[in-house]
Amino acid sequence: MSNSSGSDKAKGLGGLGIIGFGIYGIGEVHGYLNVTIFIVISILLILVTSRFMGSRREKQDLIIYNPNEFFIISVLIFITIIGIYSCYIISQSDKISETIAEYAIVTVAIIVVLLPVFVAFSYFRNSFDKITLNKLKFTIIDDGKTAEYSYSDIKSYQLKGSKLSLELIDADNKTFDLSELNLNSRDIKKLDVDLQTRIKKITKD
Repeated sequence: MSNSSGSDKAKGLGGLGIIGFGIYGIGEVHGYLNVTIFIVISILLILVTSRFMGSRREKQDLIIYNPNEFFIISVLIFITIIGIYSCYIISQSDKISETIAEYAIVTVAIIVVLLPVFVAFSYFRNSFDKITLNKLKFTIIDDGKTAEYSYSDIKSYQLKGSKLSLELIDADNKTFDLSELNLNSRDIKKLDVDLQTRIKKITKD
């Protein structure tokens, strides 16, 4: 046990060392202020496009939650391009040693290239998902599968975080992760209000 624990600690310290030298190399090549500005701008762009842009649209008696992923995917692609360019600049720089350059390239490749690509792919994969609500029912389209529920068939529902749980009268309970439909926190709050309004109206009628 002690040998395994010591080995894990050594690997962890080694990983931190690589990241530390990588950050040092990135700062030496690009300038620490430039790196800081890029990080701040990237975070702000991601927050604005992913969290504060609503997807709710209303057409007469139909409400549609269908996020526009174009902007967030564009931001992630932009970050990826900058990351690839950064790797090239670092590889050509003579300001740092070859070993530090390798650590810096690995750090950039993981954080600024691979991670944005993975997130962009996740958004794109769910770009065809949506929720629609009319007077009598609401529909969830997730990964090409369509599920329809009449408001009169819903005994109760719960929205906790991004999880929507339905307690149905004559069927098994269902749970959906709304984040997998690319809905943000603002969309989920609005959906909660829409569901409450329609379910109460059907119950009263």
